[in-house]
Order: sequence, then structure tokens, then C-alpha cells
Amino acid sequence: MGHVATETDRMDEAIRLIQREALANPPEMTVAKLMSYRPIATCRPDQSVDEARQLMRERCVRHLVVLDLDGRPVGILGIEDLRPAGSVGDVMHTHLPHVTPEDPAAHVGRLLRQRNLSAVPVMRDDRLVGILTASDYLYLLSSFSI
Repeated sequence: MGHVATETDRMDEAIRLIQREALANPPEMTVAKLMSYRPIATCRPDQSVDEARQLMRERCVRHLVVLDLDGRPVGILGIEDLRPAGSVGDVMHTHLPHVTPEDPAAHVGRLLRQRNLSAVPVMRDDRLVGILTASDYLYLLSSFSI
């Protein structure tokens, strides 16, 4: 006599079908799913590199979003950019891509790599809402079991 499918067998098959479908048609990963929302560490272009370094230590971050007097991002400063002397404005990265929480994370990852950036500010309606860093991508990668 053949095997009679039980409710458990049907559930297992349904789970396998859902998993196959999810692998075949994954939802697009967006910036919002990766970015850091915590209070974003910021500084001004006229601050000294030493002040920026101290702020990074105090906030336990590796990047600062550089804001103008109106609170708009004008650059990004990574720990790797810190020089012995000078101002933040002298060493910050400018010409940042416009990134929103809805942007595809893969597209922004390519922009980071192409422009040799380690982080970008994330904006919504001209307001800073987060920061996306290369470390966010590494964290995502580490969450997959290989």
C-alpha cells in the first residue's frame, strides 16, 4: 500500500514551495533595511580634524555626516580620512550620491564601490534620516550561513 499524505506532509511541501518561490523571486533589499537609524553623528566643515576624531571616539562611530549651517549634508568623513591637522572641510568626501531609504541596496552598494566611499547619508524630503556604511553590508553578509 502506498504512502498516504498527512497534514504534516502537506505542510512540509507548502513550506518547501514557499522557500523555493522566495529564492526564485527575492524581494528587493532596500537601503531602509540596511541603514543605521540611531542618532546620526554629525559635524561641521569648520571643525578641526581633532574635534572630529574625538567625536568619533565618544559616539563609537567610524563616520560623521558633515552638515552645513542649514543642517544639509555637504560631505562625509570616515575614520580613514582623518589627517594629523586641518579642518573637516579639508578632508571630507563631497559630491555624494543622493540616497533615499527606498533605493535598492545593491545599486547603492555599487555606488559606494565605484566612488570609493565607505558611507553615504540617507535622505528623505531634504532631511537626514540615516547613514549607510560598508559595515552595514558586511553585517548583512555575515547573517547568511555559508
